[in-house]
Amino acid sequence: MVLKSDSHKATGSNELRFEDEGGQEEVWFHAQKFHNGVVEDNETWKVGANRHKRIDGSQSESIGGSKDIEVDGSHRETISGVKDLHVKAVRRTQVDAADNESIADDKTLLVGGNYTTKVNRNIRMESLAHQHYTAPGTIFVDGGDQVVVRAGSAISLNVGGNFIRIDASGIKIEGTVVNVNCGAGAPATGKDVPFIEPSAPEDYQGPHAERYARSFEK
Repeated sequence: MVLKSDSHKATGSNELRFEDEGGQEEVWFHAQKFHNGVVEDNETWKVGANRHKRIDGSQSESIGGSKDIEVDGSHRETISGVKDLHVKAVRRTQVDAADNESIADDKTLLVGGNYTTKVNRNIRMESLAHQHYTAPGTIFVDGGDQVVVRAGSAISLNVGGNFIRIDASGIKIEGTVVNVNCGAGAPATGKDVPFIEPSAPEDYQGPHAERYARSFEK
């Protein structure tokens, strides 16, 4: 069965076709130009198998409330251009297995408040060029067992014009006054930065629209 309306003073048509052959049943819809619709209340769709959507131009989406997505299998996205994400409130991410990230160029991170990291096992950081750490306050390194600093060329501790330098030629100590076992003064102390526990993300909240009960009837 075919319902077809030819375009007025132009080529093309709008068409609605029904195929009733057993095993090949199909409802086919063709809009020559626009396809618009308004649903005053809820809208639901159920696809019993797979779904594919192809858009040759751009797509935009505007949601006045919340959005929930649940994927039972894998979720893959490939973006050939730029991806922008702007979260105006809190962003929470939880990964229950491994998390792998590979960046071919630069990475910049700007944190307006505190930044804390907790690792239950080991940390290794490797740079093929330079590393630079700076803080206007205290930099505190606390090793529960040992702190080992190793350099291939030299190690230097500098405060003003005073320094201790260790290199292949020996140990050099330069200071306005050098005191050894003088019994005066005290070692400097660091300032601890408390760890901030992350908040867990909310789970999928379920469908936001319910199907009209009679739509289940045949």
